Amino acid sequence: MPTGKYPRKPLSPEHREKIRQALKGRVFGYKFQKGHQPSVETRQKLSAVQTGRSLSPDHHAKLIGRSLSPEHRAKISAAKRDKPSGRKGQTLSEAWRKALSDAHKGKPLTAETKQKLRAGMLGKPKSPEHREKIAQANRLPKKRRPTVPNAMTRLKLSLASSGANNWNWKGGVTRFNDQLRNNHTYNKWRAAVLQRDGHRCVLCGLAKGWNEEQQKKIILDADHIQPFALFPALRYELSNGRTLCRPCHHQTGTWGARPMYRKHNLKKGPTP
Repeated sequence: MPTGKYPRKPLSPEHREKIRQALKGRVFGYKFQKGHQPSVETRQKLSAVQTGRSLSPDHHAKLIGRSLSPEHRAKISAAKRDKPSGRKGQTLSEAWRKALSDAHKGKPLTAETKQKLRAGMLGKPKSPEHREKIAQANRLPKKRRPTVPNAMTRLKLSLASSGANNWNWKGGVTRFNDQLRNNHTYNKWRAAVLQRDGHRCVLCGLAKGWNEEQQKKIILDADHIQPFALFPALRYELSNGRTLCRPCHHQTGTWGARPMYRKHNLKKGPTP
């Protein structure tokens, strides 16, 4: 009888199909026929046999990092659809819930999944324990609360929603003067002037807020020493600003563009 190794010829597609058809429907070991639903008793026996078993290191290493293709996931989902779950009615332990929560933590949800979750929870009454857990989760300590964005982040957010990027953009109908007086640079200049002067009027010394002596609220303005309209280069210069209360500001010669500063005579009124 001849000895040695003889390479086997590869099977043709027709031969493979014949073998598949011949083995179709057979049951081997614990593998059931496709579509077969084992009884509850059989499920319990299989569960008892597998209980306590651990995967070998080699088997565990093969499963780590393994990801299923979208087609494979779709097939599994279609096969389990409209079929009774083996764990239906069972309560998961706290350790199991935590393991599931940690496994899904940080994974972004698709819009379809979010819609399914919303539809599943819509109209369901929350138990008092559930409401208490939500309340406790919202009571975050100060160190875990969202931090206040810095000046650079606020500027980026402002620019991202300014002009044509804003939802209320109407093609640029805002007056040019309003654009100059309502932007980040102007607000920053005004805040710097008020802070430098200690939030007090440089003429009368009144501070911002409620005044008991005059029984009224004191409003402070950041006034331009050289007029805003006539000196564009000095509009945002800190040295060209001063803090005035509203009554003192009214006494200046440039308040309200008084007939264009009396034809540029520039009578400023009281000065510090």
